[in-house]
Amino acid sequence: DSDGDKVGDLNGVSEKLDYIADMGYTGIWMMPIHKASSYHKYDVTDYFSVDKSFGTMGDLSELIDEARSTNDKTIRSELYMEAMEQILDLARAHGRRVVAIGGGTGLSTLLLGLKEYTENITAIVTVTDDGGGSGILRREFGILPPGDIRNCLLSLANTSDKMGQLLNYRFDSGSLQGQSFGNLFLLALNNIYGSFAEGVAAMHKILAVTGQVLPVTNRTIDLEATFADGSRVVGETSITAAKKERNLDIQSVRLVPGTVEALPQAIEAIEQAELIILGPG
Repeated sequence: DSDGDKVGDLNGVSEKLDYIADMGYTGIWMMPIHKASSYHKYDVTDYFSVDKSFGTMGDLSELIDEARSTNDKTIRSELYMEAMEQILDLARAHGRRVVAIGGGTGLSTLLLGLKEYTENITAIVTVTDDGGGSGILRREFGILPPGDIRNCLLSLANTSDKMGQLLNYRFDSGSLQGQSFGNLFLLALNNIYGSFAEGVAAMHKILAVTGQVLPVTNRTIDLEATFADGSRVVGETSITAAKKERNLDIQSVRLVPGTVEALPQAIEAIEQAELIILGPG
């Protein structure tokens, strides 16, 4: 505070501010901010300056003025911490446009971290998975594999933990054994809206998703691998099994069919992106 007392641990606020600065974020600035110790605490003095490009800043300005005017150090500390959190919310809302392209568990894990720094996230998810519950739904209903999409939606969701538990729930017996409720939910939305992309868009609203999650295409596609002995194998699961069985190097990988139209929204997101992350999966 203005008397030089430490405001206290801001629960990771300082690290987030550092990261935002490292990303070249310039929409909001504060000075002089400096770390008071190796524990990432701040000495809060008369430093707040807010860039007018954010628009109406009345609530935040009033909060800062209130903190400056009080003589109660505890209240002042709490108000400054609340102001810092509001600044982070503003920074996330005006953060860089980030596109992350991938699949598997890697992309959904990455998204959990990214949404701490920007709300302008687009996840473009591969749709070649043909194993597990997703593979069964793909073969029986002709739907694009929903598993990786579901995981990414949950990573960017702003709902209760119980909703996450519900969508990740897997049936352990009967004809639905091994299927997750979230995959079946996406199957139902696909049938209601007539396309997988539209079903995913509806899921955004249900889960109050930060940013957007897009399948790379609305078309059914597979991977085909050519091995060192010249043999070809189609399908992710089959390729993995063949690699283990034959112990041969994979010479090349291609899509089947060879020409596939990408989702227009995915192309638009890439064109507008300030940061593109490739390959977590």
